[in-house]
Amino acid sequence: MEKIVEELIKDILEYNPIHQDMLTVAEVCSHSVNGISSKRDINTALLSKNHVRFIKPSHINVSVKTRSTKNGNVKFYLYLSGRNGLNEVDPLAISWSQNNHITLQPSAPFLEFHRLTSRIDDSKIYWDDLSRPLKQ
Repeated sequence: MEKIVEELIKDILEYNPIHQDMLTVAEVCSHSVNGISSKRDINTALLSKNHVRFIKPSHINVSVKTRSTKNGNVKFYLYLSGRNGLNEVDPLAISWSQNNHITLQPSAPFLEFHRLTSRIDDSKIYWDDLSRPLKQ
């Protein structure tokens, strides 16, 4: 039984969005491994290393949530813990769904802070720092 479970989650264990040429800050995808379909939904946020120890393992794979603010704007956030500072963490990408379609895009503060601009290539959108050479 253990071998079957290991085979089912092999691609999950091998996938690491941090140790790649490009950093994945958010991803929603479906793929098939050995005839078994799976879905990956990744959302990230920058945190102080002092806060990491307060995150519960059951909250690690959370989706972006929204709420209305007093001035009528929408607040996108990740809930990581009930601890102050972790209950509404700003995600690096925001997302929403409508009519069974998911929209996923980098948050404006993230883009502005890193001075990133979009580039479309085939079916992918890249966010480039124009002060550096583009990766192809």
